[in-house]
Amino acid sequence: MKNILKLALLSMLVLIIHSCKDSSKNSYNTSNDIEEQELSEDTIADREEQPLAEKMVTCPGCNGKGVIELDPGSLMAPTVPCSACNGTGKVSESTANKIIQINQQFHQQSQQRVNPAELEYELEKAKTMLDQLIEERENCSSVTLLPSYDNLIMKQKERIYELENQLNAIAY
Repeated sequence: MKNILKLALLSMLVLIIHSCKDSSKNSYNTSNDIEEQELSEDTIADREEQPLAEKMVTCPGCNGKGVIELDPGSLMAPTVPCSACNGTGKVSESTANKIIQINQQFHQQSQQRVNPAELEYELEKAKTMLDQLIEERENCSSVTLLPSYDNLIMKQKERIYELENQLNAIAY
């Protein structure tokens, strides 16, 4: 699972580097005499006629959070800024489409290489984790933490369901 996360982060980094190369083609005025330059009416009119910036959408890399949890499901999971949106949670539509395409390719490749023994091991780990979460919730006396435990238990059940479906798909 950590290898998958590392590969996803690496692919996002490659995408960002690629998009930075495209942006380096733009020419910028680096003159220190900007204050001395006056904009003519023609220059202002030209700027108004230029197309608006591309529409910004929610970043599919971090789902608009701006950060990526390194250990999803953990209450104290360390986070890192999303490299696709630089922590803003928003990217251009074209960047979002590239990220989605890379994620789809990654998931297709990872599903092709799934080992049934690894899936069974992951499933057993997930079930053990669910049992531990349920036990910890029953022993929890904090009213504040109970909803968090409920959310984690629900997510863990979803994870178990996904793993069982993957295992069944491989078996048939």
